[in-house]
Amino acid sequence: MTPSTPLWAPYYAAPLIQSVRRFWRKYARFDGRASRSEYWWWALANAVVVGAIYLVMLLGGLAGSTTDAEGRYRAGPGLAVGVALLVLWGLATLVPSIALHARRLHDVDLSAWLLLLVLVPSLGALAIFVMTLLPPNPRGARFDRPDDEIPGYVADATGAQPTPREFGWPDYPLPYASPAGGQPLYAEPRNPPAPPADTDPDADAP
Repeated sequence: MTPSTPLWAPYYAAPLIQSVRRFWRKYARFDGRASRSEYWWWALANAVVVGAIYLVMLLGGLAGSTTDAEGRYRAGPGLAVGVALLVLWGLATLVPSIALHARRLHDVDLSAWLLLLVLVPSLGALAIFVMTLLPPNPRGARFDRPDDEIPGYVADATGAQPTPREFGWPDYPLPYASPAGGQPLYAEPRNPPAPPADTDPDADAP
């Protein structure tokens, strides 16, 4: 994670290692947003770990397996070890996985309550899967809860528009930066901008 991307903000184009770190550091943080890269890099890492545990279960079940006189197969003791590891991993990742799903929906400007669709057999999980594939929506910034009450933020990233600024209230509204180039501006101006000094309000009057 670059210094210009705070933990509370979505990290667009996040690499694998940073995505995994943010998953654990934001263990039970349901506010804010998560980019597609944050979400899917973690999904890949999780799949690798779960696959490795299943491999342990398979090999552990084969090693030391026996067949009794009646032809009944008995798995080796390593199977129990694999099952225990799978349960522990599931418990350890349950809360942060739900939080990550919530933040991914926020990045699409959708409510995390839509996660309840998982209770609908088959179709609910498919709907959530499709939602996680959607591109970011700048309106999702409404779900952000900046740490230390930082009122505004623009990433110092190559290609970000507008030019990165110091933290603080901007004088004028600025457009959102592209998710590929940096983070959006999170704060609106405290006061509406004053009209230019050379503007004559009665210039167009009849």
